[in-house]
Amino acid sequence: PNSTTVASNLITQAADKGIDIPLMAGDTWESSVILDAAKGTGLDVYCSTFFDENDNSGAAKAFVTGFKSWLNSNAQMKTNNGGNDIVAAVSALGFDAYNVAYEAIQAALDAKGEAATSLDVATALWAVDFKDAATGSIKFDQTGDAIKDTAYVKKANEGAFAFETVQSVANNASQGKALDYSGLATSNPVVKDGKIYVGVYQPQSGANGAGGKQEVIGIQYANEVKKTITAGGKEYTIELVIVDNESDDNKAVSAASKIVADGACVSLGSYGSGVSIAAAETFYNAGVPAIGCSCTNTLVTEGHDLYFRICFLD
Repeated sequence: PNSTTVASNLITQAADKGIDIPLMAGDTWESSVILDAAKGTGLDVYCSTFFDENDNSGAAKAFVTGFKSWLNSNAQMKTNNGGNDIVAAVSALGFDAYNVAYEAIQAALDAKGEAATSLDVATALWAVDFKDAATGSIKFDQTGDAIKDTAYVKKANEGAFAFETVQSVANNASQGKALDYSGLATSNPVVKDGKIYVGVYQPQSGANGAGGKQEVIGIQYANEVKKTITAGGKEYTIELVIVDNESDDNKAVSAASKIVADGACVSLGSYGSGVSIAAAETFYNAGVPAIGCSCTNTLVTEGHDLYFRICFLD
């Protein structure tokens, strides 16, 4: 199912019908909504996902420790996380997407100063090789997809997801080369009124609202950790432009257009591939790159030269 709302109803119906075979789904199911639905049913519910909060590697462990501390000190953020401090994979991806964008913005400013535009950020994204990501190192192939080879399988236990196994596949892709964006007539400046604006194109309501909120709080935490960028002897504050796409493909253009109009030099999201695909042309026509965090449909990046993605594909 393409939303946690549908998925939770499916679990309830399966329990009511006495179905006793395992249920296995993709990354959408790693949500507190699914945990609540599965609790007490006796069903074996599994999902594949991007990250395991019990990963003890350096970057992952540092993220989990800091993120949990931040969540537990902020009641609203904890509510947006489902009322607990479980670390959803999409929060880790939101955190990583912000940091990838940060690297590209820094590179664009170092190269061109305040003359840098969103298209310079897009060009810089092709050269990013971010090794300190919570979800594993990130660099993009020629389609704009992160070169990933691993998924985690988890089981919904009573109130928490438990790690089951790792599934790996061969991925021999090479890092892509920057595309020629000179044919695009429009773009946004990286620095606007002395600040840098980063769009957050995410569902905060509708069928995917719960997952979207978890992705957003990962981005917000990253913004707390890295609030400013220094280039050319000047320090610039980064402000997030958070726009709710309402989990609705028909609202995609208006939501993406607001991010562009508010001056974002890059946009992050969305949770949900459909709304990401629906917004791709708007971002492209404005010359603003977008970085998908957890949208796994191959069509998000295929044929969309300004859309990148940091997660694995369907």
